[in-house]
Amino acid sequence: MDCYKNLVYVNLAMPVIAQIAYVAETFYPELFEEGYADSIHQKIVNQFMEYLGNGFDVSKDMTTIFGYEDVKH
Repeated sequence: MDCYKNLVYVNLAMPVIAQIAYVAETFYPELFEEGYADSIHQKIVNQFMEYLGNGFDVSKDMTTIFGYEDVKH
């Protein structure tokens, strides 16, 4: 079965609101522009997770979602 190539995994260690934003951006790219979920997640990090530091960038410093293309050899 080739369906595994279409799977997208969401990091469940993120706040649920961020998880929903990444799923929405993935499923509905015509409604949510690229970077939408990162912006929502970054706002949450900036407001409620100061312990990560001022320079923490969710788009560079953590894995949020990944799929087959990200892990294939």
